[in-house]
Amino acid sequence: MRKHFGLSAAAAAIALALPLLASAQVKVGVTVSSTGPAASLGIPERNTVALLPKEVAGQKIEWIVLDDATDTTQAVKNSRKLATDDKVDVLIGTSVTPGSLAMRRSQGADDQRGRQRQDRRTRGRQAPLGLQDPAE
Repeated sequence: MRKHFGLSAAAAAIALALPLLASAQVKVGVTVSSTGPAASLGIPERNTVALLPKEVAGQKIEWIVLDDATDTTQAVKNSRKLATDDKVDVLIGTSVTPGSLAMRRSQGADDQRGRQRQDRRTRGRQAPLGLQDPAE
């Protein structure tokens, strides 16, 4: 169910972005965990990307798929490569939550609402086992 929602959300994002793009081609970067511990998730995702359309409403779509090997460091390297070298219009990834969060932070995105919820939950208490938020 989640995979279908994710693909639907990606398709909707692309469809909404198409009228705004002046270029003749849309580049979509995808990083998946097709090797490593999460390969059981990443291999079907990689195979699904191969089935996605190469053209929508007259706009050509180039799908660039990279493997992050279920490693957060590699996921960040892939996202940077896709954003800077390949200059993708849309970035999708990765198969597991730690890699996705690392990619978000590397691209400068920070979930302020999540931080506010965290502050509200832990107000006046120390984090368990002395753990700290890595963003601090």
